[in-house]
Amino acid sequence: AYVGGNLGYTGERPAGLSERDTSGNIRELDSYTTLNLRAGLETGRWSLEIYAKNLTDEMGINSISSDDTVATGRVELGMIRPRTIGLTAGVRF
Repeated sequence: AYVGGNLGYTGERPAGLSERDTSGNIRELDSYTTLNLRAGLETGRWSLEIYAKNLTDEMGINSISSDDTVATGRVELGMIRPRTIGLTAGVRF
């Protein structure tokens, strides 16, 4: 049997040199923290694991692109994965 997890922190950072707000300042991406947990059991050829990724359902932004904002008003955001809970089963041959 095993249990594990990790806590990850991504701090504030510039979105990119070409990403600027209406005042001309470089856009900043907010910080976020993620929590991942897992527990499992291995017996003989069989394994079973339950996991939770981004358990707190943090809405972190990885990237921003506003290349077409003037023409279309569109801003594209790259988001982190939402809370994901799952079960994995396996067998070795």
